Amino acid sequence: MTTPAISALMGVYPNAEFTLLTSADGKRTLGNFNKRLAEYILYKRGGFLPFLSRKSIAQKIVDARFDHIYCFEFHPEYERLFSASKAKIHRIQKSQDQKHYAQLCLDLVSDVHGQDVGFHPLYLPVTEEAIKNNTAYLSHFGIHDKILLVAIHPTFSGAGRWFRSQKHVRHKLWPPSAYAALSDRLAAYGKSCQKEIKIVMNLMPEECWYGEKIIQASHGSLEILSPPPNFQHYKAFLKRINLLITPDTGPMHIATALGTKLVVLFSGKDPADCGPFAPPEQFKVLRAEETETPEKGISAIGIEAVFNACVQMLN
Repeated sequence: MTTPAISALMGVYPNAEFTLLTSADGKRTLGNFNKRLAEYILYKRGGFLPFLSRKSIAQKIVDARFDHIYCFEFHPEYERLFSASKAKIHRIQKSQDQKHYAQLCLDLVSDVHGQDVGFHPLYLPVTEEAIKNNTAYLSHFGIHDKILLVAIHPTFSGAGRWFRSQKHVRHKLWPPSAYAALSDRLAAYGKSCQKEIKIVMNLMPEECWYGEKIIQASHGSLEILSPPPNFQHYKAFLKRINLLITPDTGPMHIATALGTKLVVLFSGKDPADCGPFAPPEQFKVLRAEETETPEKGISAIGIEAVFNACVQMLN
């Protein structure tokens, strides 16, 4: 969600090179974002001997002799990392108004630049090689370019672990029977209007347990894809699909950054704060809080409402 601000910064400083301080996952996500993102400093908060790690990173920052440092983290630990640098340091500020995190990052760039940098969408690139490999993989399942490909991402990180709280489950796991009924309805809709619709779930091995529950409740209207984990290929898959149906998840943000259309199920959080950051025609959000039984969590969102939203986004 920092990609809009990074894109804006590249416009504000057209001749600058950039270094990104991030985690290993951050480098994996933004590793081919832009050629001007020349270097990465990897940092993991906490972990083994955190003081020594902070000291080493802080020295790297001093040695790099940056002109500007833009910090998109709220945690005060980052102030200590930058304290010895002679760079001009600009830190994101929390807003009293309800604002999306991506917008807060953009606001920081605007404030420093002295004028509004405008709207920048989330953005992630996809390589031609990844697109080619994904096309070849999907062809094994009879999925060609003319098929309307709908993907369901029904779970969230750590959903199958015992220590995940019931709060997360209540707000993020739409019932398997609901996903199955939705898939059956979408398949029937495709046949009724002579549209070739394929519905799939592209899941990590540890997520397949929930996908299997959906398969068992359906009438053969969808299937599970579980290729070897590869982030570049997964981006290509999300870019290829015509619609993603998901709760508030990481794949929601990745798909948003790829320009994919979405139907998103929200409960317990405000999408204005952490929902898709994209033009309104790209997504449709359904909230449990807007139903008659919000206390049920995500299961309060009805199948009919989700189906109608999907049809709207597919047309």
